[in-house]
Amino acid sequence: MIETLGKLSTVFLTVISRCKLYGSEHPFVIRAGLEFIRVFENIISEKKEFKLMFSGDNVILNGCVLPQGKESIEILARKISSCGIGFLEIKDGLKIEEFLAFCKGISNYPKEKIRSEKNILIGETHFKPKFSRENIEDMSIKEYKGNLESDVPDEVKELEILHKHIKEHFEVKAKNFESITLSFLKNFSKKSNIFLNMANLKEHHKYTYLHSANVSNLVIAIGMALGVDKKEVFQFGLSALLHDLGKTFIPENILNKPSRLTPEEWDIVKKHPVEGARLLVKQKNLPPLTSVVAFEHHIHFNGMGGYPKCKPPRKPCAVSQLISICDCFDALFAKRSYHNRYDILEALSIIQDSSGSLYNPYLVDIFSKFINISIEDIEGEVNILKN
Repeated sequence: MIETLGKLSTVFLTVISRCKLYGSEHPFVIRAGLEFIRVFENIISEKKEFKLMFSGDNVILNGCVLPQGKESIEILARKISSCGIGFLEIKDGLKIEEFLAFCKGISNYPKEKIRSEKNILIGETHFKPKFSRENIEDMSIKEYKGNLESDVPDEVKELEILHKHIKEHFEVKAKNFESITLSFLKNFSKKSNIFLNMANLKEHHKYTYLHSANVSNLVIAIGMALGVDKKEVFQFGLSALLHDLGKTFIPENILNKPSRLTPEEWDIVKKHPVEGARLLVKQKNLPPLTSVVAFEHHIHFNGMGGYPKCKPPRKPCAVSQLISICDCFDALFAKRSYHNRYDILEALSIIQDSSGSLYNPYLVDIFSKFINISIEDIEGEVNILKN
């Protein structure tokens, strides 16, 4: 295997070098790139995964330290490390276009930004001081599955009571929602990492309340990180807390259905932005932003899709755009009744794939950087940056 990895490294270096000389579209480069994929496919068929980490002279493949002395592997490791990359995962299904784009980025670094591709993930590694070659577990990449075991917060229990009151009396107790938002602000000041403030969405029947609390926490955290005035952050958090208010009137058998919704059921769900906005706009003690966000949070950034349908088409306001991203992230990073739990990086990847159409690309970039920094802070061992 070490000989095959040596050959793979040699071809890898050849492609990088040729990209520098000829560009990524030259026949010499493409020929070498195809040879890399051929050798890589032989490795991935045996190893099933291909994850490299670099630390000084150490090269780690799938958690195992490779023997030193293979020059091509060590040269490749130094080359990749010099670009600020400490982690490299190449997935089965790698396409020649992806590989050449990646090599082009390395060959032109730092003039050109190196990005992850669909089947090439890159990142930084941060090891504990006690790391040694014999203590490989200190280098393991955490599987960020979102296994937060915290109990349902008191704020969420209060949200459930408030929503029941709304359902029975069509009345929004503004002061109570404001009090919960203030509590989130205070909590974030004490525990600045967002993952310490987000609740685990493990109980289906409490999903709506937990989800609203998490979206509010996310929006508050990003607003604080951007240095937005606290009064405005408060309004952002309050609007996020109330963004799904219209779901209060959706029958629970539809809201918690374990399988896909029928077209008729989906039509009922799509009414919740209008229903929520209609109720909120009547509340004199709430800022107008709450009803705007409730109405807009499912309208796409480009104004050409989502719901409700608007004539003429309209783009949502900036706060609605941010809440839409946080809304999607928490829905993906959660145990929903109709799909499996996504991990953090998969959730970010899905959002990034819709950047420019569903979501504001500038806000997606800010959000992605914020989440990656939060991962780094809370784990402190390894930070994977999905570009």
